[in-house]
Amino acid sequence: MLCNVDISMIDKVVLYFVSESVQIKYIVWLLICSL
Repeated sequence: MLCNVDISMIDKVVLYFVSESVQIKYIVWLLICSL
């Protein structure tokens, strides 16, 4: 369901938590997709 969300949106959200790591946004995206 949430797989349709743009990675750019995930990026913005992740930047609030971890602005140092860029790869984490992909990990979060994959985790959301598995849900």
